[in-house]
Amino acid sequence: MKRVGLFGGSFDPVHNAHVALATVALEQLGLDEIRWVPVWQAWQKSRRLAPADDREAMVRLAIAGEPRFVLERCELRRRGDSFTLDTVRELRAAEPDVEWYLILGQDQYAGLHTWRDWRELVAMVT
Repeated sequence: MKRVGLFGGSFDPVHNAHVALATVALEQLGLDEIRWVPVWQAWQKSRRLAPADDREAMVRLAIAGEPRFVLERCELRRRGDSFTLDTVRELRAAEPDVEWYLILGQDQYAGLHTWRDWRELVAMVT
């Protein structure tokens, strides 16, 4: 079974710590790839984000050196507030033979209990 990490965020801007976290997760978890998922709009943030096209371009540049890093555009296509549960549901339906791993920074992990239907989400991913 293919093992894929999901690494979402506003990536405004994407920075070296994002790349470092994804690199460690890739190696330590033995993942086949990591899908970088830029949000359209982060529901937790009150500030206005840089335009989605700009943030997508930043992610493309940041991941260009690692072929196992893949841009996932589902939240950009969906528009509106981005909820990880919706993304996981969509990707699991499209790719049922994948084992999905949720990759979070400490800041997001600390607030995971505030996410939409977080218990359901945690049950769907490693």
